[in-house]
Amino acid sequence: MRKTDIAKGFIALACSMAMNTLASAQTASDLTINEIKVERDSTGAVTEAWVEIFNPTYSTVDMARLYLSNDRNNLTKSIVPQGLTSTQFLPRGFVVFECDGKRSDGPLHTTFDLSDSKYVYLVESNGQIVIDSCEVPQNGSLARTLDGIGTWETPKENSKGFSNQMAVVKNNSDRFMEVDPYGAGMALISISVVFGILIILAIVFSAVGNFFVWREKTAEARAQAKIEKQKAKEAKALEAEEEQVAIATVVAMYMLDAHDDAAGQLTIVQNENHTGWQFPFKKH
Repeated sequence: MRKTDIAKGFIALACSMAMNTLASAQTASDLTINEIKVERDSTGAVTEAWVEIFNPTYSTVDMARLYLSNDRNNLTKSIVPQGLTSTQFLPRGFVVFECDGKRSDGPLHTTFDLSDSKYVYLVESNGQIVIDSCEVPQNGSLARTLDGIGTWETPKENSKGFSNQMAVVKNNSDRFMEVDPYGAGMALISISVVFGILIILAIVFSAVGNFFVWREKTAEARAQAKIEKQKAKEAKALEAEEEQVAIATVVAMYMLDAHDDAAGQLTIVQNENHTGWQFPFKKH
């Protein structure tokens, strides 16, 4: 035999063992009671009673030889027969048992009814280990909010043989009506929301207004500063121009011999009360 054939055989054996291990890991002990209903007429007699079992795994699970009971002291009241396709759970599947005490009507009917029951038990094939249990409602329904794991609540409508999630989970308006049937809380919340929005808008508008006022003042201050700077620049230019004119005038007078007798010296005197220059010139 070639080594490749040996290797292939070993891989196939390993895969088979892994699949068997996975299948054995997901057994009937994973099953859960998912929903229950007891309905009575005006005299108190039970007209409808059933319990729904759910397979939370992703493998097919056989429910054969498990027990259902309504008595903690007698857990083997109603056995699930073998060889039934109806008790072969598909992955994430449901099986419903009619709890009417009429086993002769079929294998999915229990040998007990729920007229005087307080609890229902799902029991291992050894008849001793309780896989799951739930309280029996006196008149109404109980269902898990999430299939197999959710908490128990009264559903808005039954989902017999189907997922509980859409039927059990209540929307926000239903929950609010339960705690505030007269709408006082809703009115208070509405008023609070309106006033809260108005306060937020007032703060926002005030901040925006202050921002535009600050921006306008800043722009005005910059414009004024620019004007003052321009005026100072023009005044300085004018002063320099007057100085140049004065110097030019003195030079011209000197050249025309219109000056004092001092040895070629001229004195220029600036008027203290005037930014310009004073003429005529004083002799020394």
